[in-house]
Amino acid sequence: MTLEEQLFFVKAFLPEAWDYLQTKNDMRLPEFDDNDEVVSWWRTSTKIPNKTQIRRRISVMGIDIKETDLSFNSLSERSYTDMVVIHHTGCNDIDASAEEIHGWHLNNGWAGIGYHYVIRKDGTIERGRPEWAIGSHAYGENSHTIGIHLSGDFEQAEPTDEQLDRCGALVADICERYGIPIDREHIVGHGELMATSCPGVNLQALLDDGTITGKAVFYYNQNQGIEDESAVPAEQDGGNQGGRGTERFNNIDALPDWAKPTIQKMIDKGLLNGNGESLDLSLDMLRMFVVNDRAGLY
Repeated sequence: MTLEEQLFFVKAFLPEAWDYLQTKNDMRLPEFDDNDEVVSWWRTSTKIPNKTQIRRRISVMGIDIKETDLSFNSLSERSYTDMVVIHHTGCNDIDASAEEIHGWHLNNGWAGIGYHYVIRKDGTIERGRPEWAIGSHAYGENSHTIGIHLSGDFEQAEPTDEQLDRCGALVADICERYGIPIDREHIVGHGELMATSCPGVNLQALLDDGTITGKAVFYYNQNQGIEDESAVPAEQDGGNQGGRGTERFNNIDALPDWAKPTIQKMIDKGLLNGNGESLDLSLDMLRMFVVNDRAGLY
């Protein structure tokens, strides 16, 4: 983790440690292990207000995103995500970059590029608008959607194999992180939401025949270690926005090893009721308890 990330982590979750650093004017911080369960959760969770403005969401499938470091005018944070919208460029089948589209949209008076991702013809995925931000790609539907733009004019041309493959992988990654079902109700073309020819008849046909969702299911299952490509659940996580936060833990023995010492301490100090049975704790609750414990609050 960078120093900026560490400072934000301490300030957000370890207030006593932050106060100590401020008092001592000492910016030396402990190293945080990126593989640590709680640190990993912090880096990827959407449940932490304003955190995503400091740290971009991290791919859970190792998707390679080309950073573009575009500058935006005022952006608003999206509070809920339950749909992915697919777009194309039009405009004579050009291989438009995120930077080019950013310039076009700035000229429209927008905050910047309206799409969250741009997939070039060679399959390169470029970052557009920050994923945490409300997009400007589907009028009336921006507040709850992520926009993926495939470069090209698919009224006349076909998307490349590389574009389709990376689109499927990216859709799978987004759906995994937000708990979005990989189906045609939640993965849609722009023209399904409003009157427009976008994403072009040829790309829309690949949505309609299950090509894109099929590839997404394949990558989702591959990440889950599921051999049967058709076995993806209708809802991976019950629509939970934190990733995997719906699992409940009712007793000490069922807890992950990293959480057991903290929860036992809280029980012993009377901070949690009972004797280790009927706890009814979610994974996110465990993580927050462990963060607080590490801060010395218990």
